Amino acid sequence: MGKNLQARRVRWLVGLTLLTALYGVGTAAPKSSTTEPKVELTSLWMEPDFTTRNFFDGPGGPSEAPAEGARYELLAKDTKGYSGGYDVRDAQGAKWSVKIGKEAQTEVTVSRILWGLGYHQRPIYLVNDWQLTGASVDQDTLQPARFRRNAEDAKVVGEWSWSENQFVGSAPFQGLLVVNLMLNNWDWKTSNNKIYDLPNATGGPTRVYIVGNWSDADKFYAVSGSSKMLPLRDSQKFALMSPQDNGGAVSTEIKPGGSFLFWAKYPAPPATAKKITYMTPHTPPFEDLPITEAQ
Repeated sequence: MGKNLQARRVRWLVGLTLLTALYGVGTAAPKSSTTEPKVELTSLWMEPDFTTRNFFDGPGGPSEAPAEGARYELLAKDTKGYSGGYDVRDAQGAKWSVKIGKEAQTEVTVSRILWGLGYHQRPIYLVNDWQLTGASVDQDTLQPARFRRNAEDAKVVGEWSWSENQFVGSAPFQGLLVVNLMLNNWDWKTSNNKIYDLPNATGGPTRVYIVGNWSDADKFYAVSGSSKMLPLRDSQKFALMSPQDNGGAVSTEIKPGGSFLFWAKYPAPPATAKKITYMTPHTPPFEDLPITEAQ
């Protein structure tokens, strides 16, 4: 028994060493940010109580879960990115961001693991039986799906970077790197990491730093030749574009006969560019838009 336990420990140490080495290959070492106000470590991680934590339902618990077998009204369709999805509304008027495809199950699983280890997560759920109204789709292709509620008690106020933040060097941050490598998380984008303000939080911080896998910002972009132009970002690394909901999505609910006003700021296209193609997650491409000089 003692030899087996020792062998397992050795394998874990070797595994963690390899993961740490792999993270460092071709990647600049993370550094502590000196441009932001001091952030408490509890904004990233809090020691979990394993005796009370509900790993199946996650941080929202069963009371916040979407209804199984229910009908959801289509508000908008998202066809960009690796996994498609929908913005929907349930019978009680609550709005949800829905992801379908292979990432739906893994995203919920990873979120549960991170939350179980003490890292802050927003409530998300896996729904195995639901129906979409307002669209002609094969209902079988919708199952299962990841549901994330657009809650009013949480507001995205910025994004945070893996490579530069105030948690660098702390044990929780180092652990977060290792866990993501062990889970084979390949999507290490700043736009996936959100800073939330939780004004009604009790028993914890009112501002939290969350690792996620959702953002609409980089799905609105312009292309000219080989150049791809993403929205500009402010000092908090938040996209300069139409207001996003608490999950980082741009709401595009359009009623019959209505319209939707969208804006975003982008870097200037190449000086030789005469036309661009504009991409959004909710429409076909706007191709060959002429570039005119400002008067």
